Amino acid sequence: MATKNYASCKPKNVAAQNLSQKERFVRVEFDGTYAIMEAAESRAMQSDSDEVYKLSDIYLTRDQFDNIPEFAGF
Repeated sequence: MATKNYASCKPKNVAAQNLSQKERFVRVEFDGTYAIMEAAESRAMQSDSDEVYKLSDIYLTRDQFDNIPEFAGF
């Protein structure tokens, strides 16, 4: 009995759809500088700090987020 290769049944554009799907990230501002991070990271940062940050939701594709330069710190 031959085994079927179900990987070939997967639509070819699934990866492209996932890359173009917007996700929620958070822009965290403090003292004139900002960082864009995962929502969970922003919650953890807030709970570990006594500082007051300005938070705003932004929506980016995963690819856009991955291409943002690393944050150097406030």
